[in-house]
Amino acid sequence: GVLGLTSPEMVALTVMAMAGQNRRSFALINFSNSIRTDIFLLGEYCSGDVFDALEVFQGGGTNFEKPLTAAMELMEAHGFEKADVLFITDGECMLSDAFCQRLTAEKQQRKFTITGVVIDEDSPVQTFSLESFCDQVHRLTHLVDNGNSAVSSIVSTRI
Repeated sequence: GVLGLTSPEMVALTVMAMAGQNRRSFALINFSNSIRTDIFLLGEYCSGDVFDALEVFQGGGTNFEKPLTAAMELMEAHGFEKADVLFITDGECMLSDAFCQRLTAEKQQRKFTITGVVIDEDSPVQTFSLESFCDQVHRLTHLVDNGNSAVSSIVSTRI
């Protein structure tokens, strides 16, 4: 990829750039075996901060409840109301019914959306586990094949 970045990192970088252009703050929640959250408040970060966050992009870990919980906690703590959550994963995981009910209630209360991106470059990954909680689901191969305009279309209705 460009500058040695993988396709998921390029999607995240493109969305970060779009958020900045549209004068919105951005947070990156990196999940694998642990959770790392980087918050980019409008006007309070530089490109070096962004690349530092992207360097820790890791594979592994398919517990969807941990990063979704971190996203909801971030909204609560920092007022990320009407947020656009972009959930990028190469795995499959089923959410419990109790968690799905909580997530649905939080989405209604905070008026946020979740867009799923399935990393399917190496092998076809099913989208069913994202469809249960995402408003939209895209395949990374489709986004990469169609360039940044496809990534832009993911968030253009909200950002």
